[in-house]
Amino acid sequence: LARDVRLTVSDGGEGIAEENREKVFEPFYRIPRISNDEGYGLGLALVRQIAEAHGGTAAIMARADMGSAVLVTLPVIARRPDRFAK
Repeated sequence: LARDVRLTVSDGGEGIAEENREKVFEPFYRIPRISNDEGYGLGLALVRQIAEAHGGTAAIMARADMGSAVLVTLPVIARRPDRFAK
């Protein structure tokens, strides 16, 4: 049986420099080189907080080609059938 579930979301953009890979998880942090006004810097902060609230992790991974990937790992929890019974 698997001990965790892994979800990866990737893009083909410029990628996230190594020095920013932890900073992007801070609320309201936006990479300075981004020139558009879209977003508030909350998305990845929320992703990490939700993952950690469920006993998981979230991290940025560099891709071999171009872009970056966010890896979210969550533990598999066996549920007892009677837990949700009325």
